[in-house]
Amino acid sequence: RRFFCIGETQGSDYFDNYLLEPNKLPPVWQNFLMSIVNSGEYKAFIRRALECKDFKIRFDFHRTRGGLDVSPHIDSIGKIGSHLFYFMPDDWSDDMGGKTIFYRGKKVDRMNPEPKDFEEYTTTSVIGNRSCLFKNVEEGWHGVTQVKSIMHRQICNVVILK
Repeated sequence: RRFFCIGETQGSDYFDNYLLEPNKLPPVWQNFLMSIVNSGEYKAFIRRALECKDFKIRFDFHRTRGGLDVSPHIDSIGKIGSHLFYFMPDDWSDDMGGKTIFYRGKKVDRMNPEPKDFEEYTTTSVIGNRSCLFKNVEEGWHGVTQVKSIMHRQICNVVILK
């Protein structure tokens, strides 16, 4: 996967190689990010939806090529939630994969389960102008289904941080 981020890193050295200054983005992306950062309405929405008072934002950009997926995982405790904005090619269809997948009912006692190690799952559609907001919880296992296309899965994740 290709990855870069903008904003709050909570002091983690991990992001040093991936951190980008907003002015390095094309103007359309700078406008998109600033519309989120400066929107009182968006911040109020996040406070209500994720039941949080104060938060910081980091923008993570992911581009995943065909043949790849993201294994089931839970997010770090410093993350309140994620708001995924899907920027898929116009002719993308759900059968091309790249869906965000949420798992329930982990059947194994280990921190690196496989998709088969869960009793059930649900996926999101990634086509069209969609987004997916979810709260980070203790059993919030999620991942990405395999991308089955030569085109790339493209998202902007508004990471909501403590």
